[in-house]
Amino acid sequence: MHKIAYKTIRYTSWLLALAILLSLASGLMAAKSGYFNVDYGVMKDIHNIATVFLFLPLVILHTLAALILNITRTGSEKLKNTFKATAALWILLLLVFSYFYISSNRVKVGDTNITAVADSTGNKTDMLNSSLITLSLEEVRKHNSSSDCWIIIDNAVYYATPYIQYHPGGIDIITAYCGGDASEAFKTKGGAGVSHSNNAKLFLSSLYLGEIEGITSNKRLEEINSIFG
Repeated sequence: MHKIAYKTIRYTSWLLALAILLSLASGLMAAKSGYFNVDYGVMKDIHNIATVFLFLPLVILHTLAALILNITRTGSEKLKNTFKATAALWILLLLVFSYFYISSNRVKVGDTNITAVADSTGNKTDMLNSSLITLSLEEVRKHNSSSDCWIIIDNAVYYATPYIQYHPGGIDIITAYCGGDASEAFKTKGGAGVSHSNNAKLFLSSLYLGEIEGITSNKRLEEINSIFG
C-alpha cells in the first residue's frame, strides 16, 4: 500500500501539471478563439472537461494518496478518520460539480432548441399581442451599430445586440455587419475559410427574429435580451 500510494502521488503530480496547462490553454484559446482561429465551442468543452473530469479527480487521488501514505507510516487512527471524511467530501464535491456542469449544458441546449423550434414553426400567437415589426431590408439597415445590431444570415434576421460583447472574436467583427448581410462571413468565420461549429449555429438560432419580409415583435427582442440577463 505504501508503494502504491507513493506512485500515485508521483504520477498524479505530473498529471495535475498537465491538466492545469490544458485547462489554462483551452480557456485562453476559447476566450480568444478569433485570434487563435480555433472553434470556440470545442475549446470551451475541452476547458470544462479538463477542469471537472480531469483536474478535480486528480486532486482527489493526490490528496487521498498522501493521506494513505501518512497512515501507512504512522498507523494513526486519527488520520484514518481524516481519510474517510476527506474521501467522502471530495466525492461529494465531484458529484456536485459534475451535476451542475451537465445540468447547465443541458439547459442551454434545451433553451436554444425550444426557441429555435418555436420561431421556425411560425407560431406568432404571442407576437400578435405586442408591437409588430416588419423585417424588411430597409428596417434591418436601421440597426447598424454595436448598440443596435441586426444582421442577416441566409435570409434570416438575427438580433445580435446583446451578444456582441460576448463574441469570442471581438466586437468589431460583428459590428462590421450590423444592418447588413453576414451570410458569407458566418460561413467562413470572416474569411478564415472555416465554418462555425454546430454549437455556434445552435446558439445563433437563439438570436433569431424571423425571415426577411416576415414579422417579429418587441416581445421577441425582450426574450432574446433576457437570455443575457
